[in-house]
Amino acid sequence: MSSATVQARLQALIQALSGFADADVTLGDWLVLDRGSAPYAVIYVGPFEIVDVSDDGARARVRWQHYIDVVAAWDPDGYANITAARTAVMTQLMIYPTLNGLAGIQSALIRDGGEVRGIYAQDANQPSFHVVTLSHYCDEEMRFYGQGEYL
Repeated sequence: MSSATVQARLQALIQALSGFADADVTLGDWLVLDRGSAPYAVIYVGPFEIVDVSDDGARARVRWQHYIDVVAAWDPDGYANITAARTAVMTQLMIYPTLNGLAGIQSALIRDGGEVRGIYAQDANQPSFHVVTLSHYCDEEMRFYGQGEYL
């Protein structure tokens, strides 16, 4: 498997939410804000780490990290739109800890990545959107038997 496979599965799980149109959940494409309708989710890669290796080196556990920027229409009365969108994405990913049975994925968790920020159009006095970043982590068991030095 790969980071790209994890990203694709994250995208599919968020697209399955009723509030997100398929075209509004992208892999790193911020131009979606100009051509869709909020809410949006922009998924992009983060760091990875090897968290465990077998004694013979033929197995490893990799922890993938991906970022999901959840974007909602600016709400002049508060944060209702971004709170609803963030909660929907967070809950969806929490109920699929193996990314809906993706081979090799052992566990996944989601973390809030910080405060809500505004996205402003050029020369605007108020934001057009609110955005919050979520961090998604998942562990994958990788086996190398029959490859490289493990033939």
